[in-house]
Amino acid sequence: MSAYQIPVYNKNTRRLFTSTTPTSKVMETNGHHLLLTVIGCSALLIFESVEAQTCGSYDRTLSMCCGGQVRRKVFSSSRCCGTQIYDSDVSMCCNGQVRGRPFSSSRCCGTHSYDSDVSMCCSGHVRGKPFSSSRCCGTQSYDSDISMCCGGQIRGKSGFNQWC
Repeated sequence: MSAYQIPVYNKNTRRLFTSTTPTSKVMETNGHHLLLTVIGCSALLIFESVEAQTCGSYDRTLSMCCGGQVRRKVFSSSRCCGTQIYDSDVSMCCNGQVRGRPFSSSRCCGTHSYDSDVSMCCSGHVRGKPFSSSRCCGTQSYDSDISMCCGGQIRGKSGFNQWC
């Protein structure tokens, strides 16, 4: 090991790695943004939340940092959606908008939620899924058993016309 390499132990991954210079780097792990800071020759490793830098000091058992704003945890399943806090058991975050989660099969399509058992998302538009063979063609849905998508256009399959 050269004089400039600093051994660093990450207790979460239980791995030892070396750093050649004191450094800071934003990392994402388990959905949390962390600031990894290696300080000097003491090989001190600090994991701190990037949110803590923007929200300052707060009680993490009672609150959470959402988009730089401290929000009080209301539910055990509280999550952030931009600067808003929501209950992830009954709601979901769709591109920065809190939407209801009325079905276990609820999914996001742009800023909207939909039931993926009966609908599908086609380029940001919720469309019906009437057939098990339903597929998207641009923003439209179609039955792939009888139709095909060619260059963003839905065309019927017939006889030898099975390819674009």
